[in-house]
Amino acid sequence: MSPRIFVIGLLMLWMPFLKAQTLPGTISLTRTGANGADVQLKFPSISGQNYRVFSSPALTTGTWLDTNITGAGNGGELTLVVPNAGGPTRQFFRLSVSSGLSSGFVSIPEGTFLMGDQSLPTEGAPAELPVISVSTRSFQMQATEVTKSQWDTTYTWALSNGYTFANAGLGVAANHPVHTVSWYDAVKWCNARSEQESLQPCYYVNSLLYRTGTPTSVRWEPTANGYRLPTEAEWEKAARGGAVGQRFPFGPTITHSRANYVANTALPYDNNPVNGPHPAWERPATPYTSPVGNFAANGYGLHDMAGNVLEWCWDRPSSNYSEGYTIDLTSASSSFLRSLRGGSWLGQASVARTSRRGSAFPDTGRGNDVGFRLVRGALN
Repeated sequence: MSPRIFVIGLLMLWMPFLKAQTLPGTISLTRTGANGADVQLKFPSISGQNYRVFSSPALTTGTWLDTNITGAGNGGELTLVVPNAGGPTRQFFRLSVSSGLSSGFVSIPEGTFLMGDQSLPTEGAPAELPVISVSTRSFQMQATEVTKSQWDTTYTWALSNGYTFANAGLGVAANHPVHTVSWYDAVKWCNARSEQESLQPCYYVNSLLYRTGTPTSVRWEPTANGYRLPTEAEWEKAARGGAVGQRFPFGPTITHSRANYVANTALPYDNNPVNGPHPAWERPATPYTSPVGNFAANGYGLHDMAGNVLEWCWDRPSSNYSEGYTIDLTSASSSFLRSLRGGSWLGQASVARTSRRGSAFPDTGRGNDVGFRLVRGALN
């Protein structure tokens, strides 16, 4: 994958032209121009790369805003037009560059979905209500949970590049999900993999890249193109797979043919013929994880969005959705819970419901039923 490349410049004057400004090591702009109130950004593009324009009124201290202007590289000069950007004040632009869909990831389309427990009568906890409409931008999500093999590769690299972890990460086998990782360690691991692949890491402590410790505040840079944890909204949208109102990622009922969980036939939506853990993965010692991708994917091509291991999300869980859904870009201290989604080999079907919200402390919540999966993409 290609690295994220910033193009910072295009100091816009009140005159009917733009002056190109670039920083060392960035793409040079070949031409710029203004067409009335529109601004045209012209630059050499690379086939297979995707470009997104951000703008700011100040080069160093301004807030970079996503213009939602995007374009696909064609191997020649690409023109991106920012409407109504002309005016008497200065304006700076930068380009976010990504290399398309990452290997092992699927694309989740932008749009609006219904978030929360949509069963009638309601089956979930108050935290799953009321049902709200949430919009997300398109993003990429790993089709499977992070495996022990993937964890080990990046973990080894990270230890040689300034990272420290509280947990080494465990796994039944190389193709099983990594488990027993804390939220802090999952976040640091995301940064390490981003650095490994020359992507911009997403998580910082103040202005410093987050590599070590359990600080009281971890900041998420929402325009970074590296790997990160999903938000709760992104996770639930992805788990629903484009379906509306379904109890599980694959439909209204569940059996061991669809997920790795503890069956309980007393639940009206658990159609498994017998109770207990999944017999194919029960072994003398826990955990009873299954290989990632063992079960059929949902409508977006995602596996194990119900069962196997719980998955960390970025958010602090709210008590309910009565005031909508918001994202706090700065984490709180280890005394505040972080969200877990998706159920596990240890949980019953009620925990594997798509709307079900779990949580654990970010430093100590690292059981053998807890793992994570990755996403990439700018914040909505």
